[in-house]
Amino acid sequence: MPVPQRRYRPEPMAAAVGAGLPVHEARGSMVLDIGGGTSEVAVVSLNGIVYAASVRMGGDKFDEAIIQYVRRNYGILIGESTAERIKIEIGSAYPETKCMKSPSGTQSVRGSTARLYLEFERDS
Repeated sequence: MPVPQRRYRPEPMAAAVGAGLPVHEARGSMVLDIGGGTSEVAVVSLNGIVYAASVRMGGDKFDEAIIQYVRRNYGILIGESTAERIKIEIGSAYPETKCMKSPSGTQSVRGSTARLYLEFERDS
């Protein structure tokens, strides 16, 4: 019985295809794939990867930066899952100009639950 063939597709190429980028055309499309511990950037064109690089900075560091930002600027402690939700909402590549998030957390001074309204402006 013949063994079925499995094709390996590198993550940046899979991300580009999944995002609907024109990977088969003769023009470059840049893909940034942010994982938990690493991020990969690639330029894809003509069904191949023209250039790719990986750095050891991923979504976990972004989450931690959001937690520290909210604590430092608003005095509210939020958890990793809240930071993850904020990151996903504000980190979109879509051309919205404003992004709002209303997470809840614990006030660092009083220890009570507080709701926070965050608004992020994007350059157009």
